[in-house]
Amino acid sequence: MTTVKETLLKLRELLKEEKELLLSFPIKEIDRFEEIQEEKRELLLRISSFSKKEVEKEKEILLEIYELNLAVSALISNGLSFFEEIEKELFGENTTYKGKNRNSLFNKKA
Repeated sequence: MTTVKETLLKLRELLKEEKELLLSFPIKEIDRFEEIQEEKRELLLRISSFSKKEVEKEKEILLEIYELNLAVSALISNGLSFFEEIEKELFGENTTYKGKNRNSLFNKKA
């Protein structure tokens, strides 16, 4: 059985690899990117089986994971914004996800 530290270190390494893949735009190894997502999901499930006390002992690794996760999230968000801008230029304003004229439950006034 793996320890909390081993599991967190593996998650940290996956996040580093994911960040590197996202930095090389466009992603050349999409299959590896998908594998990383599945491995992260499995690791997070494993981490959830540990007690809070066990996990909190590894504060330094947790902080690194947090910072890497922020960087990965920012890269993904920037990539989505980039594609949305391209879509807007090619097809017009109304086809983007942020379309102003779309009616939905969330943009109607109560």
